Amino acid sequence: MAIYRCRVRGHSATIIEWSMGVHVSAVTGQAAVLSAAVATAFAAMWNGVPAGTNAVKTLYDIATVADDAVVEELDASLIHNISQGITIINLAGTGAGEPLPPNVAVVLSKTSDLPTRSGRGRAYMPPPTVDSMNSGRMASASRDIYANGWKNMLSSLSTASGGAFDPVIAHKSFIPSAFTPFNQVKVGDVFDTQRRRRNKLKESFNILSFP
Repeated sequence: MAIYRCRVRGHSATIIEWSMGVHVSAVTGQAAVLSAAVATAFAAMWNGVPAGTNAVKTLYDIATVADDAVVEELDASLIHNISQGITIINLAGTGAGEPLPPNVAVVLSKTSDLPTRSGRGRAYMPPPTVDSMNSGRMASASRDIYANGWKNMLSSLSTASGGAFDPVIAHKSFIPSAFTPFNQVKVGDVFDTQRRRRNKLKESFNILSFP
């Protein structure tokens, strides 16, 4: 068996690029097949299952686009990749509202039966539009869309044809093992931030001389 790092990469008008992902346990040599499965699974999240229901794309403006699914089979250290598969996605948002600031992120949490920090994980979605908010927090309806969409993606991935693809939380410390399967997903009403996105922004300045 091998651990794969599965990511969906995208861009928007204000962020040069963003990515979200999950680790998967599967037999070796499945990077190409798995990238197609990740693309299909993300489409289930983005477009909704059944079509139009819990569609995450409604929370994003048309300039926010998912570009591709990238899957890397990791070596024994769970750091370096030994093979890679890429599948083009090209899915755009459909919302009309303005996006939130570029370092804002929506956290998709993963929890397992392991009662320690190693039993939890998270994925980050890009900033949605202001229409997703209610009094400064994420609206309950928006949380439902994210949570159900996240579940749709993981369910699609775990039942995809071509192999047994099990979403897991990977442990680089190998404690208690190389990975832990997770069985619950959740989305909170407080937005998070990703500071690493700060380096990917093209910034404009207003400059004044004094006195």
